[in-house]
Amino acid sequence: MTPQPNVTPQVRSVVLNYDSANPAVPFGPSPRQVLVRPNDTIQFQIGVSTRAVQPGCKLRITLHDSRHFSQKTLQHSPAQSGAEDLTVTVLPGLTATLAALPAPTNRVITGYKCELLDANGNSIPGLVSDGSDGGTVVLDSSSA
Repeated sequence: MTPQPNVTPQVRSVVLNYDSANPAVPFGPSPRQVLVRPNDTIQFQIGVSTRAVQPGCKLRITLHDSRHFSQKTLQHSPAQSGAEDLTVTVLPGLTATLAALPAPTNRVITGYKCELLDANGNSIPGLVSDGSDGGTVVLDSSSA
């Protein structure tokens, strides 16, 4: 059995930004593609430009395929201001599971939906990104 390299888990940051100059996709994640390894943490936060346009807004992230993550939906609670980071952890065992998939698909783990919420927890129209406008989580195989 070949020993696995000892890779320190990383925190991968994603900022959700509002961009009024891009009416086709005014709200979305940066970066759109998050590279992760097992045990990494993804940290989602609302960008400064978004908070300026939508003061008091909150965030909901829904992972389409949550089996490799600590939770499926991340959302600010009513007691939170929306300035707090939302975090999810990539579970161990991910690399072996994805290695068994066909080559073209074995790097994409899942897509995710980003929703900006108003003070009552409702999605703000036009400030939802999903599908081609949303984000993806991808296996970082650079040193795996």
